[in-house]
Amino acid sequence: MRNLALLFCLLISGCTASCQQDVKVWNADTFGLRRKITMYNWNGFHYREWVTTTKVDFKGEHVIFLDEKGRMVILSGTYTIEELDPEKK
Repeated sequence: MRNLALLFCLLISGCTASCQQDVKVWNADTFGLRRKITMYNWNGFHYREWVTTTKVDFKGEHVIFLDEKGRMVILSGTYTIEELDPEKK
C-alpha cells in the first residue's frame, strides 16, 4: 500500500529522472532488486556467477553482497552486475 501511495504521489508531481532513480534506490534498499553478478578470470572468461536480491555495496575497488546461502562475498577484479526482470525467477 505504501508503494502505491508513493507511486501515486510521484505520478502526480511529474517525477524527474533523478527522482525516478531515487525511488529505484529506495526500492532496492527496502525490498531488494534481483541482480546477476558475474565474475571473470584474468583472461576474460566466465569464472562464476551469483543471483541475489540483497543490497550490493561498492567499497572502492570491491563489491560486497550476500549470496543465496547468506555468506558474504567480496569481489575484486573484473565483474558485471545486471539487473534481472523481477517477474522471472
